[in-house]
Amino acid sequence: MAKRQHARYQKNLLVNISTRGFESLGLVMNVSLQGLCIESPEMLPPGTPLSLLLAVGNYLISVDGVVVWCKENPEKDSLGINGGMGVQLNRPPQEYIRYIAESAAPEQP
Repeated sequence: MAKRQHARYQKNLLVNISTRGFESLGLVMNVSLQGLCIESPEMLPPGTPLSLLLAVGNYLISVDGVVVWCKENPEKDSLGINGGMGVQLNRPPQEYIRYIAESAAPEQP
């Protein structure tokens, strides 16, 4: 198995997913400097461009990306989650890079 290029950080962030004029909601499960994993009722095929709005604390971070993998779950859970998608980010903004740096910092006692 290939080693990941960037560290992943477990998160539970609400995300608004927009693609080609349609919107849906999802839950970000983990983040890295160049991508994230989203669980969602709506699965989109690899190659689909996305605009994402991440709810981080009391503010929103807007990022653009493209679906690189999609894994459907044949049995939806109680929230209607249908599976997960891996999203590669296109030029993450400084707000997102700062958020990742804060996620990597050890928590203060």
